[in-house]
Amino acid sequence: MDLTALSTISGVLGTLAPGGFVLLFLWVIWRTESRHTLIHRLWQLVHGNQEIVDPDIKAFVNEQNSLMSFRFIAGVPVSTLEQARQLIQWTKLRNVEMLTLRMAGKYFDPDQRQVRTQELPSKFMQWIKLISLALCFPVMFLGTSVAFMDSAVVKVNLTNRRLLLSESEARPIWPWTTAPIHKATCSGTTGIEIARSKFSEEEVRVLCEVLKDDKTPKYIQDALETQKRSSIFLVLVTLLTAWISLAGLASSYAAKGLARRALNPGLDDNSALQLSRAATLEHQPYSAQLSDHSAIEEEGP
Repeated sequence: MDLTALSTISGVLGTLAPGGFVLLFLWVIWRTESRHTLIHRLWQLVHGNQEIVDPDIKAFVNEQNSLMSFRFIAGVPVSTLEQARQLIQWTKLRNVEMLTLRMAGKYFDPDQRQVRTQELPSKFMQWIKLISLALCFPVMFLGTSVAFMDSAVVKVNLTNRRLLLSESEARPIWPWTTAPIHKATCSGTTGIEIARSKFSEEEVRVLCEVLKDDKTPKYIQDALETQKRSSIFLVLVTLLTAWISLAGLASSYAAKGLARRALNPGLDDNSALQLSRAATLEHQPYSAQLSDHSAIEEEGP
């Protein structure tokens, strides 16, 4: 590897490194829903690592740091550190994974520890997201295929028809197995070859003139560059659409699963025992429920 290549690589890394740090901080801000981490790091950069003297301010900053740590690691936007402690206790008491709460996203209220059932999407919207996700795969396949093709998609003004054009041949976009028109055999193209190519005689004449033109290779290279940029942009937009659709489906699925469990948002064990006993009685025969009630009455004063 020569010095020119090394200098090019170092220049690229020098450009990407600041951009990477910016993206990292933006991700932290998005995940914690707060600029506290960025502001705290900037203050440390300016002021240094000296500890805060005032005990109340120091306790407040430490509390905010702990809150941001929970938001970033758990991915659940609780309002206060006390709410975070209560949510941890609630997940242990109700046997709920923190991952499920993070997947539920905006449909779960972490402070009230309840599912926002009124905001859950309808079945129609779920089907719309599912269809959008399914359509993303063929679009991504098409965009990726076009991005790496060595033929440019051009239009013949004579017939307003689009085709694939390279430096040596031209072929219709569909059907793909159609025989192309070759530059080397343009002068000797027969009627049978024209029929196989699905082009008209006038189109073959125009295409042969284009293929033999000295400016065609430069035109094709420019068209391929534009085509590649457009295809990559299409793939990126489709990936973003697929991610949004998939995240929405996963979020609603997790929230509906929590809603079906009808979990008590309280933190006391008694309420959990009462719910468990109520669920047990609900599945018992009516005679068994009567016997349980009579036993309870006999135990009373």
